[in-house]
Amino acid sequence: MKKRVGYWLLINAIVLVSVICFFLGVGLLRSLGLTGCSFYENMHLYCPGCGGTRALESLLHFDIISSLKYNAILLPGIILFVYYDLRSLLALWLCDDKYFLENKYIPVLAYVIFTVLHFIVRNVLLVCGIDLMLL
Repeated sequence: MKKRVGYWLLINAIVLVSVICFFLGVGLLRSLGLTGCSFYENMHLYCPGCGGTRALESLLHFDIISSLKYNAILLPGIILFVYYDLRSLLALWLCDDKYFLENKYIPVLAYVIFTVLHFIVRNVLLVCGIDLMLL
């Protein structure tokens, strides 16, 4: 039990530190005038993360439509993470070992498939002249 609580705390601390470092890094790069995605600049295609920063900023301003327009995989990813995080915390609190033994990776696999499909559809539309981020 204590080992699982330690893992839960460690994972949440890593996520929190990663988010803070991401925002500090983005702020530093913007202050240096370095913006943009190197994948997009070199390949002229959107990577799966393109628009993620703008999507997160829109989400923080409660503009869900713009957030989904910039990057549609961010919001489902946050919802999936929060769901698993709260479910793990509840299982730890209730000492429910069954939760840790059941197959809970199907939504994660679905999210990965959604991310790949989003990458393909967004770039096919971009090649056809439809830029979803500019709509």
